[in-house]
Amino acid sequence: MSSIPLSTPPLIAAVQGAYPIFKSVLGATTPEHLFKEHQFTLSDDRHRLYEFTSSRELAEAVLEVDFPRVPGPTVVHHYSKLNGLRGIVQSGQLLLAPVARFVPDGEEFKTFAEVHGLRGYFDRNEDGRRVYEELSHDLYFLSTTEPGNPDDTMLWNEFADGGRGVRLQLRLTPKPASSFRRMAYRGQHPTALKRINDALQAALGLTYTPWTISSICAFYLPKGFKDEREIRLLVKKHKDGLDLTIPSPSGPVWPIPLAAPGTSTTDPWCEIEVIGIDIGPRCDQQAVEAILVGNEYSAVPLT
Repeated sequence: MSSIPLSTPPLIAAVQGAYPIFKSVLGATTPEHLFKEHQFTLSDDRHRLYEFTSSRELAEAVLEVDFPRVPGPTVVHHYSKLNGLRGIVQSGQLLLAPVARFVPDGEEFKTFAEVHGLRGYFDRNEDGRRVYEELSHDLYFLSTTEPGNPDDTMLWNEFADGGRGVRLQLRLTPKPASSFRRMAYRGQHPTALKRINDALQAALGLTYTPWTISSICAFYLPKGFKDEREIRLLVKKHKDGLDLTIPSPSGPVWPIPLAAPGTSTTDPWCEIEVIGIDIGPRCDQQAVEAILVGNEYSAVPLT
């Protein structure tokens, strides 16, 4: 694939030229058969390269480098204030927050777009909103972290009312309809996608646009958040798909049922079972027991 005759059609030339660039970044995980079979397409202006498959195999290989999927079942932690725990117990649900709630004033979504040159995401639509703001309204997430986080004091302070709240121990099994990935943080190192596209631009004047790129924007934050070591569950609301959002005082949220120990919910997006509750260092255990008494979560172990 190193020698490209001048008479080679543009798509084949682009694929042949792109292959060694992808290979240099992805190594053994490169899906070489896609390049051999030319499973790609070019934009009309011949500046953008797209994977022309339904498997999204190349996109997964590229994104897996920096935003690896976490398979289930896996045990993770989710911090909550006491009022939050009360709402979870009363409803039997965890509520996924919209990414839009942290846009535009925060760094959600637009950080990835800035770093990766998604200039069109900063254009304004007919309503005057930037494209990235509009896209963020279709994404809903739950933040979790792995047990043993060395910065758990910060997590208690930031997300559990200064230690007056609780930490839920969750056994989480994502379904194909959702994404459960580790977050990446700006400034740690260039992502695989950026390294590939910088090289493609320099060599071929091309940009590779992977499937699910609008969702991946929600898995990238500034370096200041890296101590959270977040693993994020993400659900995307498709315009022609099911909309299971419900209203809340702060806007629409996406509910995921929470199973009591030893039970399941058969939720099509994610199976989440609470297997324990850690009492915060400044939390009143009796207050937690009062919240749990007389309901399906009353047998959840407290530590």
